[in-house]
Amino acid sequence: MSHSQEKPTINDNNANPTTIILEEDSEINRTQGSTLTFKSTNSYINIQKFCNACPLPCLQKTQKQILTNISDIFRTGMNAIMGPTAYGKSSLLDLLADRKDREGFEGEILVNGKLRTQNYKYHVGYVVQDDIVSGFLTVKENIMFSANVRLSTKYIADEKSKIVEDVILQLGLGKCAGTTVGNDLKRGVTGGERKRTNIGMELVLSPRILFLDEPTTGLDSSMARSVIECLHQLSRTGCTIVFSIHQPRYSIFKLFDTLFLLSARRCTYHGPTDSVLNFFSSVGFSCEEHNNLAEFLLDSIKQVIDLELCICLLRIWCCTNLVVALFSVLKLVFGGFLGSNALFVNEFMGLTLCVSHNTSTYTKTGADALSELIADHGTSWDLWESGVALSVITADFLL
Repeated sequence: MSHSQEKPTINDNNANPTTIILEEDSEINRTQGSTLTFKSTNSYINIQKFCNACPLPCLQKTQKQILTNISDIFRTGMNAIMGPTAYGKSSLLDLLADRKDREGFEGEILVNGKLRTQNYKYHVGYVVQDDIVSGFLTVKENIMFSANVRLSTKYIADEKSKIVEDVILQLGLGKCAGTTVGNDLKRGVTGGERKRTNIGMELVLSPRILFLDEPTTGLDSSMARSVIECLHQLSRTGCTIVFSIHQPRYSIFKLFDTLFLLSARRCTYHGPTDSVLNFFSSVGFSCEEHNNLAEFLLDSIKQVIDLELCICLLRIWCCTNLVVALFSVLKLVFGGFLGSNALFVNEFMGLTLCVSHNTSTYTKTGADALSELIADHGTSWDLWESGVALSVITADFLL
């Protein structure tokens, strides 16, 4: 397995990513593939809280950030995105594949050094996590259906059949091509063959970039490895493959060319897969012998998330050098109340804090931190549900 000789990076959000410019034809360039570059990517979603007319802050529309200032490059090969559940893996895939509403999106996404066109999504493949195949059709019929629906009318029937046969051969589906896929009520092909059929329905377009959302979900270790090996062979033909994956075993993990780790909506590591262990060891995380490397990375990321508050407090200490300021922050974080000490709140609001997010540092005032904390509590349904439930129970009891 060959890796690009690039240095691993950790959340270098201030640096401008280098973009490799390649000649791009209307058809896929299978020998060189495509380079996907994204810069200063932020993503927000709106959360509706019942209605906007109600003055209560918990019932108004709020905005939640799901990706924070991410910049990186995906080149030809196997590009894996890993991270804990609900930390933005699928959201990043949807943004890169242009399958997500651009409202709330900030940043730039380039393909071969050029902005994405309106028909970009029709030139890339996207394999969703849930199966989209028909259980009543055979493997070949499912792939042929995709070819008939999605290929241009300039292809005649014989050409479409040739494309389908090539895809079946490429994915190793020759033995089961005439087998019904099956469903919950009717037995059919194996889980790995079913997933490869999903992939084949995208490959009929000869996509320059192929996105996959957790392609090994629901598969046992043997089937999962067969799917990843198939993708690995496909990447060697010049295809840029970008996929999310949760917790692969080592025999699968070592097939990745580059690894992109997401933690708390930010990039924690991006670089060659064979360099990630040395990188985490250099920052104080040691992997025990015989431990699964993927599990070690996820555990390390979880520790980083738990330590984020401690790092912020340490930065506050270094920037202000005031013990009083540190204890004020500790009281704010762990006190559990805000209005009981007006003098303390006023002193805290007047501070200038230096908050750390991994390697980047920015300043924040105490008033900003206080308003964010109040907003988090004010928009949390957990804070209001007990009061609402108590009111309903009391009303039922009295009436």
